[in-house]
Amino acid sequence: MPKSEKSSTNPDKHGVVETIYLEFLKKIEDESFCTLDDVVKLIRMLQKYEFDCHISIVGQNGIGKSHVLLMLQKKLLGASFIDNVFMADKTTNDIIDFLLTNEDTGLGIDELSLYFGYKQHATKEQNHLITMIELARSKKIAIIGCARDPRKLTYNYRNGKVNIVIWVPDRFMEGGSYAAVFVANPVVESDDRFGFGVLTGGIVSFDELRELFEHYVPSFRGYMRIPDTKTVLTPEEIALYKQRKDKAMAYAQVNYLAKQLKKKTITNEEVQKHLKVLSRTIPLQEIMDMFPRKTPTADMDEQQERL
Repeated sequence: MPKSEKSSTNPDKHGVVETIYLEFLKKIEDESFCTLDDVVKLIRMLQKYEFDCHISIVGQNGIGKSHVLLMLQKKLLGASFIDNVFMADKTTNDIIDFLLTNEDTGLGIDELSLYFGYKQHATKEQNHLITMIELARSKKIAIIGCARDPRKLTYNYRNGKVNIVIWVPDRFMEGGSYAAVFVANPVVESDDRFGFGVLTGGIVSFDELRELFEHYVPSFRGYMRIPDTKTVLTPEEIALYKQRKDKAMAYAQVNYLAKQLKKKTITNEEVQKHLKVLSRTIPLQEIMDMFPRKTPTADMDEQQERL
């Protein structure tokens, strides 16, 4: 077979997928790093040609993953970005409803493990969600989500849908941080699409982690500079995010209490104790709406009197 005329210096001779990725990778190679704007440009190119666009932002808790998600969403969507960030109060059906009613946009998921965690692997609910995401590909919806460890995401999602992993190992004391960028082979799926299998619990330093990234993980492409959050997000946007996150956490607890009460694994007295705490975050009426009632008002009135 004759040698191909294609060259990375002449991307016009490459196909669409190859051109999209080569442009992104060349930026990292030429400048030794990429930026949030480069990632957003890649997202828009993938959307333009109706390719999968799934980005996982990973790293230990408290490292600033959610802020990276918010900044990417704002740069992608503009001022209304916060409405497209789903917290823990959203269900699988809420995500599917979003896919059905939107197009050419981005969806941020603050906790990917709630929907794509390995503990839910191959459940009917998770399989249906992944199927709907596959069917909705032509709607050009980029999904950007956060997870503590990419290896804890279910196999079907991590190796079948995720294109890019942004791994945030640390953050700077003066603001901002950096991340390692991993790009999966866009053509071939495998049992370990990103090559994270070389990462083990024996890593004892950040230098060792970076060495493993740079020399042993085949999907590693370089680093990304993450700006100080305050240079992209306003104090009001950060406060609104925190408020919604707290409320989502409270909703998750209310939902759990409701399920316990239905199964009779918790007493009414225990429920009342927890609801008094939750009522500081969620309006009482909304709390009551989540509990089963004998009549439209009877149990609600009883619960309100107790609170």
